[in-house]
Amino acid sequence: MLDTLRQTFTDNWIAWAYQYGLGGLFFWATLWVGVRAGTVDLRTRHGKRFVAALIVGLLLFAGAHFWWISVVQGPPGAIPQAEVVRLTAENDARARH
Repeated sequence: MLDTLRQTFTDNWIAWAYQYGLGGLFFWATLWVGVRAGTVDLRTRHGKRFVAALIVGLLLFAGAHFWWISVVQGPPGAIPQAEVVRLTAENDARARH
């Protein structure tokens, strides 16, 4: 199954999905704990703005990271992992000479 994923997604896209998938779970769990513990009060304007800023910040950062990988490498599936490895090897060989 991992080989199938790597043929579709490069390691950069797998890392992006892992980072924002697992990291997103930790983000939401931490936010939930903060609300349940009373550290963040969603009944106040400040609490709502704070949570909104955190969520928007996460989405903007994930979106900017998505855009950056897309510009450098193309959208998911645009270039297979084998091609990335080949191009990297070519660049390394050129750099050595």
